[in-house]
Amino acid sequence: MMRKKLSQLGVKKGFKVVFSPETIDKEAVRIEEGQNKKSTVGTISYMPPLFGCFIASEVIRELTAE
Repeated sequence: MMRKKLSQLGVKKGFKVVFSPETIDKEAVRIEEGQNKKSTVGTISYMPPLFGCFIASEVIRELTAE
């Protein structure tokens, strides 16, 4: 959401980000009738907090760099 909003505001670079270059298997993405979601593709429960830790470690390194 943040990346999308920044893009709408014309901000294309200048922020460090954590992302996964992993590609999604096209067969795993399918429309689920009668549900509010368009895909069955999700994330492992520990992945968002893990990415948060990577971001936090980068911030700490930047703040403590001399």
